[in-house]
Amino acid sequence: MKAIVRKDDYGKDIAVEQVPIPSVAKGQVLVKVMATPCNPSDIEYLTGIYGFPDKRPKPPTISGLEGSGVVEAVGEGVSKELVGKKVGIFCETYNFEAYHGNWAQYTVKREQDIYVLKDQSMSFEDSCYLFVNPMSVMAMWHIIEEDKHTGVIHTAASSSLGRSLFKLCKKIKIPVINVVRREEHVKKYAEMGAEYTLN
Repeated sequence: MKAIVRKDDYGKDIAVEQVPIPSVAKGQVLVKVMATPCNPSDIEYLTGIYGFPDKRPKPPTISGLEGSGVVEAVGEGVSKELVGKKVGIFCETYNFEAYHGNWAQYTVKREQDIYVLKDQSMSFEDSCYLFVNPMSVMAMWHIIEEDKHTGVIHTAASSSLGRSLFKLCKKIKIPVINVVRREEHVKKYAEMGAEYTLN
């Protein structure tokens, strides 16, 4: 299979290479990857400034934190009913024995690192974004809730994460000051019903 391989510790040596399709072990699933994004966190991970650089798997390794695809095979202890299902896939960055990135034609995952799409008609392009930004927004929401904040200033409002955070805060009636860097984003937020947007 083809994969984007990180060949050094700092993301300076990256190449598309032919590598073996990973074998599936007990408790794992093999997924044929159909779509995978490139998040800012992916770039930071490649360059060694995201997560725990000293504990990352040693090169060569395959990066890519999230994606979507179809289950091709399952290991012992995993239901065979998963085969053929469309799934969202996440890369466990803090359990490096289980690490296998998604910038490849196939990836192997622990069963708990996939999400079977409730709507199997959802496109691969839409379902490949189900983890990084949504989970980041939920983490921010927990901080807002636990610390009883009454408002949010968001300096990355131009991003898809920023738009998701704004939508959540709007729904739960927490005011947000959206900081953007282009006038077109000010107009976009106005269309979304934003009360406060700074360029």
